[in-house]
Amino acid sequence: MYWLLWRNILVKIRSPQALRVQLFQSIFVALLFGVIYFNLKLNQKGIQNIIGLFFLCEANNSFGSIISVINTFPAEIPVFIREHQNSMYRVVSYYLSRILIDLPVFIIIPIIFVSIIYWMSDLSREGNRFAICVFMIILVAQCSVSFGTFLSAVAPNTNTALALTGPILAPFMIFSGILLNSEDVPSYFLLLRYLSWFSYGTENLLVNQFEGIESIECDYPEEPDCLRRFEKGNDVLDFYNVDPKNFKNNIICLVMLTIGWRLLAFMALIIRSRRP
Repeated sequence: MYWLLWRNILVKIRSPQALRVQLFQSIFVALLFGVIYFNLKLNQKGIQNIIGLFFLCEANNSFGSIISVINTFPAEIPVFIREHQNSMYRVVSYYLSRILIDLPVFIIIPIIFVSIIYWMSDLSREGNRFAICVFMIILVAQCSVSFGTFLSAVAPNTNTALALTGPILAPFMIFSGILLNSEDVPSYFLLLRYLSWFSYGTENLLVNQFEGIESIECDYPEEPDCLRRFEKGNDVLDFYNVDPKNFKNNIICLVMLTIGWRLLAFMALIIRSRRP
């Protein structure tokens, strides 16, 4: 496995263009979102803007991570199958080296992305909320990478994997809890909701942002009759059916989803490597 890891590192060093594009795209989109959502206010209108920003952060890191894997991983599979069938290495050695080479990339990019957009949009600065937000986006990105790896392993080619990405991700995004209240998810779609990393990520991001907020301003505080739909942070959580008690469970679910998609991708690679 070590020489496979070293070979992948050399490939990254000799062909840095893909990584440069990823970094540029992440920084550009973060700056764009930061300008659009610059200096958000914690008032009635601001709540919608903050939640929309969280959803966009998850969606951008999910799509970016999946597309990045799909554009590189399928091209390696024919080489992997040929070398494996020539008894050069085992499937597990190749797969672990691939995971280890991708892991730091999809940790650094979310950190850069959130670090730019978090402070530009002036989200909560209390305690360790910034660190928690970064951690959650990293988990979302890792889960997306795992899903993209699985999709690449089962799809016959890159074009097929790319074509499947949108239709599969759409219901996952719908069941995030933002576009459709979690209480209104039909029972026959509950499995998709449980498989949606957007659902767990969104819930924890909302808890991290709004839990403990004792007062949310009115949009027009100078008007005596100004109405407040949300007076406290917990009102926002209740409206979106978010339970702070699920915070740790959501992290566990994200980790389990990440491992689960990885294992499925590994099984798919084993099956493909045994084909003549």
